[in-house]
Amino acid sequence: MSALRNYNNVFDEVRDGTTIRFTKNGKDAGGVLVNTQEWEHVQAEIRLLTELNRADRNFGTVISHDKFRQKHRHE
Repeated sequence: MSALRNYNNVFDEVRDGTTIRFTKNGKDAGGVLVNTQEWEHVQAEIRLLTELNRADRNFGTVISHDKFRQKHRHE
């Protein structure tokens, strides 16, 4: 956390793609600081993998066209 005293340097490192891990007394403090673009990319990958997993579980399951449209109307 002492690195935040010099936060301009910290943000320069994050912009370069480096992930900053917060530690306390040399141990993981449970937090990270990441570049916004990297965060959005990871979140998009999670959404994609979630959808692929859902599709894999439902593979071979037949539903009517109406149920499909109802299920996916708000996504």
